[in-house]
Amino acid sequence: MTITGNVGRVVYFLDIEAANINQHIARIRISSSSVDSGYIYHYISQPAIRVYFGSITTGQAYPQISLRQVRNVQIPLPPFPEQHAIATALSDVDTLITKLDQLIAKKRDIKQATMQQLLTGQTRLPGFSGEWEVKRLGELVEFFKGKGLPKSMVSAYGKRHCIHYGELFTLYPSVINYILSRTDSDDDFFTSSKHDVLMPTSDVTPNGLAKASCILHDKIILGGDILVIHPGSALFGPFLAYLIRRERRQIMNLVTGTTVFHLYAADMKKFTLKLPPLPEQQAIATILSDMDAEITALESRRDKTRALKQGMMQELLTGRIRLPIAKHHMVSDRTNPTVEMRQ
Repeated sequence: MTITGNVGRVVYFLDIEAANINQHIARIRISSSSVDSGYIYHYISQPAIRVYFGSITTGQAYPQISLRQVRNVQIPLPPFPEQHAIATALSDVDTLITKLDQLIAKKRDIKQATMQQLLTGQTRLPGFSGEWEVKRLGELVEFFKGKGLPKSMVSAYGKRHCIHYGELFTLYPSVINYILSRTDSDDDFFTSSKHDVLMPTSDVTPNGLAKASCILHDKIILGGDILVIHPGSALFGPFLAYLIRRERRQIMNLVTGTTVFHLYAADMKKFTLKLPPLPEQQAIATILSDMDAEITALESRRDKTRALKQGMMQELLTGRIRLPIAKHHMVSDRTNPTVEMRQ
């Protein structure tokens, strides 16, 4: 366990005979058959213990705790069979979370490869053929800009749905199906049309400006610093949003500024794209949107599993809920001689 810097981070070594550690790490070794090492690991790695360690750290530039403070942590110990059962249950949830993380990463990689194939025309969907046209975005769309809407006017509640430009960086994916924010303001705002593509127009880093999101709703308030791209009849909004996100390098060449970076309509008019017929654009966007939905569902399942684990830790590691293996009282062990701690 780390006792300096990022205090309280715990790593559990399995099937490793030897490892070198330095003075920033506390080694916790279980030397008794009456204490389950997995139970100890899960107990000291729970968020509540991390918060406790954070509350007793010393040093501002380089936080640290002492080995004595680690030794003094009180650990409720049920009988060994129950310790083992608790550790096994929590480890099983950890394994599920790891597998979900791996599956999400795999699905994201597959999506990236699919975007590369479909958005460039390298792979054509069944039923589509013919050459794609090379166009400049300025030939195909109209540009507008959002208006007003300071962050102080945005909340989770209110009578009108809205999007603040800062939300485009982190909250919204390529296709916006659900609006997260609201406002009670009655100001004269700019509102969306279905299939508008939204982009932030300023950021402290240029990479953030390569975000594009197609909104599927009319009359949503769009705040200032949002570039609004209204597609014409030859361009499908979700297809354009996916394409802009893939063409990050091209966007970087259009960005201006040194300290704060900007992206304006005059810049995006120069954006070039290979354009398939509208039905093929729609088919490509549908495939990518379905992949996004699958990834989102997996992320939601992973997040719920993480929340479930936190609940299990709060109940099982405190004795509030007992497993049916044993019903003996748990005891707090402050100076258990079977737990060896060294730097």
